[in-house]
Amino acid sequence: MNETENDPILAALNPPQREAVTFGDGPLLILAGAGSGKTRVLAHRIAYLVERRNVPPSSIISLTFTNKAAGEMKERVAGLLGGSLHGAWLGTFHSIALRILRTHGELTKWGASFSVYDSDDQKRLAKDVAASLSLDTKKYKPASLLAGVSRAKDDGRGFSDFEVPGVSASPHAKVFYSFYKLYTLRLQNARALDFGDLLLETLRLFEERPEIARRYAEKFRHVLIDEYQDTNRVQYLLAGHLSSVWGNICAVGDDDQSIYGWRGADLRNILDFEKDFPGTKIIKLEQNYRSTAAILEAAASVISHNVGRHKKTLWTSRKGGVPVVCHTASTEEEEAQWIVEKIISLLKEGQKLKDIAILYRTHALSRPVEEALMDRELRYVVYGGLRFYERREIKDAMACLRLVAQPYDPVALKRVINEPPRGIGDKTVAAIFSESEARELDLFATMRLMVEEGVLPPRASRAVAGFIELVEGWRIAHAEGERLGDLLSRILRESGLRGALERAKEDEKEAERLENLEELLNAADVHAAEGGTVLSFLDRAALISDQESGKPGWDGMTLMTIHSAKGLEFPCVFIAGMEEEVFPHALSSSSKEEVEEERRLCYVAMTRAKDRLFLTRARVRRVFGAEGLFRPPSRFLFELPEKICPRDYPTARPCPEKRGFTVPPRIPPKSEAAPQKEYAPEAKTNGRSLSVDPENCDYKKGMKVRHPKYGDGVVTATDGRGPTARVSVDFRRGEKKKFVAGLSGLEILIDD
Repeated sequence: MNETENDPILAALNPPQREAVTFGDGPLLILAGAGSGKTRVLAHRIAYLVERRNVPPSSIISLTFTNKAAGEMKERVAGLLGGSLHGAWLGTFHSIALRILRTHGELTKWGASFSVYDSDDQKRLAKDVAASLSLDTKKYKPASLLAGVSRAKDDGRGFSDFEVPGVSASPHAKVFYSFYKLYTLRLQNARALDFGDLLLETLRLFEERPEIARRYAEKFRHVLIDEYQDTNRVQYLLAGHLSSVWGNICAVGDDDQSIYGWRGADLRNILDFEKDFPGTKIIKLEQNYRSTAAILEAAASVISHNVGRHKKTLWTSRKGGVPVVCHTASTEEEEAQWIVEKIISLLKEGQKLKDIAILYRTHALSRPVEEALMDRELRYVVYGGLRFYERREIKDAMACLRLVAQPYDPVALKRVINEPPRGIGDKTVAAIFSESEARELDLFATMRLMVEEGVLPPRASRAVAGFIELVEGWRIAHAEGERLGDLLSRILRESGLRGALERAKEDEKEAERLENLEELLNAADVHAAEGGTVLSFLDRAALISDQESGKPGWDGMTLMTIHSAKGLEFPCVFIAGMEEEVFPHALSSSSKEEVEEERRLCYVAMTRAKDRLFLTRARVRRVFGAEGLFRPPSRFLFELPEKICPRDYPTARPCPEKRGFTVPPRIPPKSEAAPQKEYAPEAKTNGRSLSVDPENCDYKKGMKVRHPKYGDGVVTATDGRGPTARVSVDFRRGEKKKFVAGLSGLEILIDD
């Protein structure tokens, strides 16, 4: 009998896992593919070191990224050893750094009794710093500046690294330097550290007091790091210090799942591990215990197109499996409907709601899916985020709309009267509400009287008068019959809600909020097309927001962004929005490195699925406010093997533009088009149509054109030439639209 068969530490391991667990001394890189049991290997290696090699627990340090992962590691190791692991340092990078700084506080400028600012504390301090600098917070958002500071600290750079000569410095560079400097001084005056400081100051302690660094390097004979592909520069340098004496560093990770470059993770750390730690032993964990062979082959085919990676070939003992399904819908609403119908079919087959996840690149894509699920009364929870109609920017926009339909709504007025800031402070708002109650008048009537009577300070009076004029303009437009979508677009523009986000769209969160507003406009257009009104649109949003929210473990399905899905698994997974500029995202396609990270994100999404995987896209989707644009299939779809994932779309071709692929040079034939009621052109037409190559299109003023959604029209203006030109069209139905020529889907009509 093999001696390992009865060994609780080694018995349940496959050969590569066992090799990794029992490896001796020296640097070890464990490349753990998705679903290959990396957490098990790390826990079993710690147990093996203690139980079989008699390594004292106090000589072991294991670093993770989340408290949950650290807690799970402790539980697993304790279970293997039959008790808790006394003396070992198992925790997150931040908790270990905090422990070191507390121990050696007398050697730092803060002492041992410093405070640690959490995320909320940091945001409050950032706002105070911005106010002290008298920054235009519409242009320089404190949250964006704070994110820049965190990224700088992750890279090991203090504020002095951003000081540049006054002549050559850009306005933004000057603002960032001033903000970072004052933010740092305020932290020092408060004897406080933020999360980034915990790591950066530990590194500084090690570098300025090498005897301290050596003390810890001698103490820890074995350094183990989980999710090594997610380490930033400071974490990488700390790992080097901790392992500098014994050289026993064990890094576990998967470069194919490195998806946090935008927040400081450096893929080079894992790709260059062998160079950084000579003599490294590499062990690949390639047996997947999660997904079917069909899903693994599809995911492997996509990730194989990345150049910057360690080659791995995942396999499973689960033979065959249902083919991956690729589905193309005409619109995002039809995509959502198809997903819901497929979910109902899965439920009839015996699947449970909790077995199903719907993933998407950004939160903005959840709106049509949420509405379709609500229509069929299917329970769901948005994991790691708010439901669409509960998001701040959506609630702000809907509050403005409520003031049009329901002018006496005090909650809506209080929410947006000074959002974005327009010079109406809390004291003025309180005075308006108090006066309204005293006079027994509605709020707008009260505001008018207060302005007319001059009871407000001049500046506040002007601001209140401007707000009244603003809302009254919206009401007049509504009374004159302005379409819901156009009215909402006017509100977003004139209220300043859109402009505030556009000015800060370099910040990822602000860019996503802008996408959410564009998706709200799309929802308004769809609702209006179905005969809905402003009031019914508000009612629908309220009903969706009021639907019961799920809690962990409840019997409902999960909706989440792909970033939130990392580390999770579900029997059935839907990935929506598989289109160029959606996935890969338009803001993450400007370089090879960015596209490769998007491809890794796609790989992560696909490998969340255990049994069934569905990839969906829409031919027409409104993205960044563009009207009725044809969306090319995501380049990742063309990287799938057709035998595993049969395609229902034509073959695309590479192009030199940054998008990488273009729409096939034709409009889909009737057999591929959306249902007749959605896209039917006018009943009577004269002449024939001519399909246009998107790369060589050249529309001219006066041309007769046809659009699959809006029907026939005439080009009224053009700006530019070729695929990036802007084309304005007046349609017979009275609609006026603007398109990007290469993505417009416009056909030229030729008279017979």
